[in-house]
Amino acid sequence: RLYDPAEDPNSPERLQLASDLHQAVEAGDLVAHFQPKVRLSDGRIEGMEVLMRWSHRERGVIPPDEFIPIAEDCGLIVPVTTIALEAAMRECRAWRDEGVNIRFAVNVSARSLVDGRIIDEIRELLQRWEIPGSQLQLELTESMLVDDPEAANEVLQPLREMGVSFALDDFGTGWSSLGQLNDLPFDELKIDRSFVQEMRPGSAEDAIVRSTIQLGRELGLRIVAE
Repeated sequence: RLYDPAEDPNSPERLQLASDLHQAVEAGDLVAHFQPKVRLSDGRIEGMEVLMRWSHRERGVIPPDEFIPIAEDCGLIVPVTTIALEAAMRECRAWRDEGVNIRFAVNVSARSLVDGRIIDEIRELLQRWEIPGSQLQLELTESMLVDDPEAANEVLQPLREMGVSFALDDFGTGWSSLGQLNDLPFDELKIDRSFVQEMRPGSAEDAIVRSTIQLGRELGLRIVAE
């Protein structure tokens, strides 16, 4: 086929964003927002998910759906994950000082997961902020576990021994087998928002959500609906 500039993902604009992202990481322009996880039975906040936003100096706030793929492509996802982990620990410490002990969840990319340094990094953060591992949760997507679940487990197990818990994010959109729910140390199953937003009585999404809830309960997992 012939080259079509319109189909090239590496547009001048995207390349400029990649360059800007390098500077943003160094300048501290990535900002953490905290989304509560609310228990439906009584409205109690049980945890927080860290959501990174890029406060671009010219374009305003850039959502993660736009800059995280760029960070993955240009090798910046590891420092971005470090910023998110640091923000989670800092906020968790502030809440603990107010007498509120809830869990903070951070999304971890495949590249960060296979980077063995994440084990020592998390250990150091927990010690420095004097926070038990039980108050940190790592959210992993199905797609990152497909290629080499054994290698992933080698990283997850030491973190599990620290008390860190794990959530399977965007469940239903990846390609993993259900067997991985038993093979890997998950505590929580997150139903992808695409199913929840379209859920209507009697719809296919309704059936999928009901089945996922039942599956999670049978496996002893906590269920979160995005």
